Amino acid sequence: MMMSLLLLSLLSPALGVSIDNVQVPPVVEEGEESVILDCPFSFNYNGEEYLELKWYFNDSPSPFYQWIPGTRGAGKVSEPQVIGEMWREKMDLNWTKYEDGARRHRAVLLSRPDVHMSGLYRCKVSSLTSEAEAQAMMLVYSPVDEMEFTQRTLTGSHVNVSCKVDTIK
Repeated sequence: MMMSLLLLSLLSPALGVSIDNVQVPPVVEEGEESVILDCPFSFNYNGEEYLELKWYFNDSPSPFYQWIPGTRGAGKVSEPQVIGEMWREKMDLNWTKYEDGARRHRAVLLSRPDVHMSGLYRCKVSSLTSEAEAQAMMLVYSPVDEMEFTQRTLTGSHVNVSCKVDTIK
């Protein structure tokens, strides 16, 4: 038993997963056609059926997207899952950027992002022996339609400055 644990711990780095460089656009305009979040990863063995890929938003302990590559009974290829109503309306699960086995659903297509989707995106890839995480921020801003500055001089040396902004929506 001890020899098996020692052998597994020695092999873990060789059998591990790594994320090359998570790709999340840093700034996006609200309502843009689509945005791609990509999690390019590598793994050093042929056991892709033991991988899991998950995307998290901000500090949520639950992923909003997960995919477990491989086949599931009767030769059926596994499909990704979306968790949460906000994400279900914004993601196309039939879209794939890559067709190379375990990396097929590593990227997520978000349609028409809104300001509520600003935040920290974290990708996590796990195997039986290791896991890797990477994260990046995305700011979704609403374009300004009209902006108005007003300045009022108050008594003494005080000034009141106001800014009114109307967004396009």
